[in-house]
Amino acid sequence: MVFPSSFFCRMIAFDLDGTLLQRHSVLSEKARAMLEQAAGLGILPVPATGRMFTFLPPCLTELPFLRYAITSNGAGVYDLLSGRCLYNNPIPPDRAAELVRFFIARDLWVECYIQGQAWIDAATFEKGPAYYGIPESKRLFVTKSYRIEKDLPAFLKKEKKAVEKINLPFLPFSQRTELWDRMRAAGDVTPVSSVDDNMEINRLGCHKGDGLRHLCEVLSIPLSQVFSMGDNGNDIELLQIAGLSAAMKNGTPEAKRTAHLVTDFSCEEDGAADCLQQLLQQQMTRKGSYNLP
Repeated sequence: MVFPSSFFCRMIAFDLDGTLLQRHSVLSEKARAMLEQAAGLGILPVPATGRMFTFLPPCLTELPFLRYAITSNGAGVYDLLSGRCLYNNPIPPDRAAELVRFFIARDLWVECYIQGQAWIDAATFEKGPAYYGIPESKRLFVTKSYRIEKDLPAFLKKEKKAVEKINLPFLPFSQRTELWDRMRAAGDVTPVSSVDDNMEINRLGCHKGDGLRHLCEVLSIPLSQVFSMGDNGNDIELLQIAGLSAAMKNGTPEAKRTAHLVTDFSCEEDGAADCLQQLLQQQMTRKGSYNLP
């Protein structure tokens, strides 16, 4: 990888699963050290994830220098210190209720992210992941601390609960094509994927790039001074909007086409940490850019 000598970085926005975290839950020592070094240089490290606020992993939330997070694919931008939501772009309650009822009728595991919390229909929760054919490798993503409602669609409509993201962690192969076609044709929502067998639904125009733009406006940081990293379909706008971006070696062809750079190593090879190390080395050569001890 070759970083442009002219690039000046004030924020690093990074995806988690398939990008920074190994095995979806491990932050390597090197990755932690690189994030800490970046923070020491005055560069803000910001997770940009499809996960909701309360499902951010402790290995990140325990970092004392981490202040902000872009969650639910950009639908919720949070101040981690205060828990305050700085920007919210949810699916309206009635539409969310309609979509959730549609997926429940298809006998699919469907969950809603509302104000940083995960909600699920009682019948879905009681049947459990095995009933829905969710692979063991994906069970981590359905072991959240759920809020359970007897009739989730009715609850959303009655209580006027707007939904940050509707998440289907696993789609049976027999339904994938039809469901993707229907959601793409809906016109008011955007379906994306973070792995090859899931579907994540946000309001039309809601994506990680939109969340990043609003956070940068709050912090008065130009997008041209943001470095972003990602690997999959829900990272495309994040890679597009940043001044400089890198797709992971294990990323999808679309992510690699979109990003300015591609990492030398995959996520499981600690490619994100290696990429950050190279970025910070480039930044350190910018004499006078930072007030170093």
